[in-house]
Amino acid sequence: MKSKSASSSASPLVWSLVLVGLTLGLAACGTKENEPQGSDSKNTSEASQPTTPAPAEATINAAEFFTKADAEAVLGSPVNDPTTQGGVASSNCTYIATNFSGIGLYVRGGTTPTTFDQAQAASKSISNVDPVPVAGMGEKAYWAGGKLNQLNVLKSQYWLIITVFAGGDKSPDLAKQAAEKILARMP
Repeated sequence: MKSKSASSSASPLVWSLVLVGLTLGLAACGTKENEPQGSDSKNTSEASQPTTPAPAEATINAAEFFTKADAEAVLGSPVNDPTTQGGVASSNCTYIATNFSGIGLYVRGGTTPTTFDQAQAASKSISNVDPVPVAGMGEKAYWAGGKLNQLNVLKSQYWLIITVFAGGDKSPDLAKQAAEKILARMP
């Protein structure tokens, strides 16, 4: 019986991680890094959104912009080594603390202000709350609360999405603390 209550208390964290994984996966779906050269197939939404590809030689590594030490400082707890994914067009890293809170960074290169604005306009349909503009972060920034708990920042051609798990009312402040550390390392 004890293990059943322990697993049911971890369930919201697991579902939060699944939701974040799906969100990051869907955001990465717009990249063309797996599409063969010279392919004539076009996704209608991709064709209607102008993008600037990341330089071919540049590899994005989210863990270089947001380190384990940064995550521990923001969350106030020891964290695991990051789980990371990505490469040329995008990258993400996630840190989970010993108290099951967590924080993640998704970085996507080649983002235009138009694409960023479109994402901000669409965020209400995903989170069920209006996005809140955030001043003083990159060129543009907004907090997407509700189901997302994400700080979105446009810095140069990079779209940063900082997601906080189990931060409650402190999530926006924790995400801003993380953004300050990340933005200091961005090109």
